[in-house]
Amino acid sequence: MRLALYLSRNSPTDFADEPPKFAVSFLLASMLLLIFSTLASASPRGPQSYPPLVGELHPDFSALDQDGQPFNLFEERGKPVVLHICAVWCQPCRESATVEGDLVAQLDAELGADGWLLIDVLFQDTNANPSDQADAQAWRKILGTPATTVHADNSATADVYLLGEQIAIIPLFIVLDTDSRVTGLVEGFDNSTMDTLADLVRNSRDPQVFADGFEVDPER
Repeated sequence: MRLALYLSRNSPTDFADEPPKFAVSFLLASMLLLIFSTLASASPRGPQSYPPLVGELHPDFSALDQDGQPFNLFEERGKPVVLHICAVWCQPCRESATVEGDLVAQLDAELGADGWLLIDVLFQDTNANPSDQADAQAWRKILGTPATTVHADNSATADVYLLGEQIAIIPLFIVLDTDSRVTGLVEGFDNSTMDTLADLVRNSRDPQVFADGFEVDPER
């Protein structure tokens, strides 16, 4: 809920018509009471909040990839998945995509090409409109990323677009375990991002490392 308070700029001749100070104080006190009561009664996180928190199940979604092939998240259960929520207009998203090849080479060597999955969830084009197959193909070709790239199929009602629209900061990397539960969220991109993602993927393969999103001691 947005609450805006508009104050007009008075000229010197307006001062004679000002309301009594106690009336202004009462008005401000009433507004503050309304704000605090609303915040107290509102849930800080609704049942449909996105992205999910660490330990929560990621919602299933379906999309088409750069080759027009169908993708479904829950069909990839059994392996860790990294979702890169991104848009063509987003420069840090593009920068991160250019080094995804290094992450893929590293983890493929350690875990095998079938041991994990990287998905670029490309939800908007250069004009912040729903992405399409041409955007996904250009994304992979120009930026050189080997990631499977799913798109919104030029639809504002597509799963991919609806997920991306709820994100406050992109790029956003969401790491999922073998049961599609979130084990890590990484916002933005810097020189340490890919190393962080690699560690999260390694840990996401072992159910003893994360239990409902919290690190556990296997000896307990």
